[in-house]
Amino acid sequence: MTRHRKLLLSAWIVAIVCLQLASMATRREWWPFSPITMYSGTQPPVHTGLALIAVEPDGREVVLSPDQTLGPHPYVFVYRVLSANPSEPEAIAWASGLYAEQRRHEGRSLPAAFELARLTWKLRVGGDRNDPWQRKVVLARHTY
Repeated sequence: MTRHRKLLLSAWIVAIVCLQLASMATRREWWPFSPITMYSGTQPPVHTGLALIAVEPDGREVVLSPDQTLGPHPYVFVYRVLSANPSEPEAIAWASGLYAEQRRHEGRSLPAAFELARLTWKLRVGGDRNDPWQRKVVLARHTY
């Protein structure tokens, strides 16, 4: 290999390494230096999902846990029925009746209302479903 070719090859390798370092320093990915460009963007740290909420008489809102049962039915079953028919009053009345029966069985007072809502949470490390939500849109509500 001639001296001219070695110099050209060395310059090419140095240019690629410098461009890679520049892309790492600016935290931006450019096509030749990004292994998978379709996944190079980041997602906002928020989660939107449906939740069943019991509104206590004092106004406190309690998001029901997915491992909870509503009467004889698991939460997942009730959640699927409600998410398939969020605007039907019979569906929310049925689910709130299950929850009310469970509260009576446990000897606790009835909540003021039962809601199906779309909640938006800001995700954080170590967070859970009881973190405060940023936005709440009530899809269905049943008052006792």
